[in-house]
Amino acid sequence: MKLIYLSLFLVIAIFTAPLRGANGSPSLSKSSTSFSLPVLLHPDGCLNAALNITNSLTKILSQQPAVKEAKKWRKFALKDLEFMYGQILKHHPGPVNKDDSTFSAHLVKFYKEGLTHLCGIKNEDDYWKVMQRFAHSFDDTHLRVFPIYRKKTGESVKNPMDEMPYCEMVCSDVYWIRIPTFGPTKDQQIALEEIIKIMPSLRKSKALIFDIHDNGGGNSEWGHEIISSLFSKDYADQQNDLLNKSVYVEYRVSPENLAHWKTIAEKSSKDFGVKSESARWWERVCTQMERALKKGVALIRVSGEEEKGEPLFVKEKFGHTVTAKIYAIVNRYCVSATLDFIDELKGLDYPITLWGETTGADSLYMDVRSINLPSGQGQFIIPLKVYRGRKRGHNEPYKPDVVYTGNFEDKSSLVKSIQDFLKPRLNIT
Repeated sequence: MKLIYLSLFLVIAIFTAPLRGANGSPSLSKSSTSFSLPVLLHPDGCLNAALNITNSLTKILSQQPAVKEAKKWRKFALKDLEFMYGQILKHHPGPVNKDDSTFSAHLVKFYKEGLTHLCGIKNEDDYWKVMQRFAHSFDDTHLRVFPIYRKKTGESVKNPMDEMPYCEMVCSDVYWIRIPTFGPTKDQQIALEEIIKIMPSLRKSKALIFDIHDNGGGNSEWGHEIISSLFSKDYADQQNDLLNKSVYVEYRVSPENLAHWKTIAEKSSKDFGVKSESARWWERVCTQMERALKKGVALIRVSGEEEKGEPLFVKEKFGHTVTAKIYAIVNRYCVSATLDFIDELKGLDYPITLWGETTGADSLYMDVRSINLPSGQGQFIIPLKVYRGRKRGHNEPYKPDVVYTGNFEDKSSLVKSIQDFLKPRLNIT
């Protein structure tokens, strides 16, 4: 604004210079009434200079909205970048993970790099480039930042929360089981529970096709429930124990994380029952984290052996009666609990065929909570636990046994492609 006022002063001074005397008093005599445009066009260039300054002033004024806009988004970016940095320090397992010695250095490096990009922010798009560059630097599908809304209609994508789970027969004794999410809404949960109920009746069908493409995860307990219903709980639990006998997880301890897990424990009790293994697990997480907070411990390994007793895999070997061929339709959007579902299917000591394209991948940091950014522009998602000894490696995807290059959203083409594949192999006419 000071620049604007100075420019106005110069314009006035230049225009009035020929009209004033040396002492600043009016220098025009009565004959000065003949003062006209030629006087202003004197070689001293007064008018030309005034016009140039006026043009510059007009340009400056026209730029003010853009300057104001840039300042707003730079302020948002600084506030949100500092916030994300602080949230990771306080709540993410990485900074206290002895097996990830480079995590803290990476965090500091890309935080500082983000700060250097603030001066280049001019608008909302620039703001999101800085936010996404910081989040994507961790190469972790469970650490991300995203807008709370989409600006353009063309940016909308298919939402798995809009699609209902279902089971239907697509050819003779071949069943298509669509599971769009493992984080169901109330209505989706009802449909998912119906699918779980009918699983035993499908054990001896010719083929079962689990369509999990575009499934971004949720609660892995839903996948375990489906497998338990199909193969029997004893068999599924035993195979799961074998798969995870050397696996454990550690949770980052903080008051905010504890509050989140209490919410999860309450929901798990409601969804699967107070006495379910899932509900009892989250109760243990909360109890042990409360103790850790009092002791000032930053990372805890949750123990449950005292309740489970002797592992199932050292007891009698359970069997199953499933004879159906099992296929799973996968694509790049399969991550998190969906990969856990594939892990468990693959760990059944039963042939499973993956159909589609290479899946997404998970780092060893999992189980997230979302936090609103202080600017109000979006949400920040951070993982709260770290896997130890997981068979599937860090950011390791699953590759399909049968590659499908068609459009996954064109169901008729997808179904026909699988039918054509199965008919000669299962003697289907």
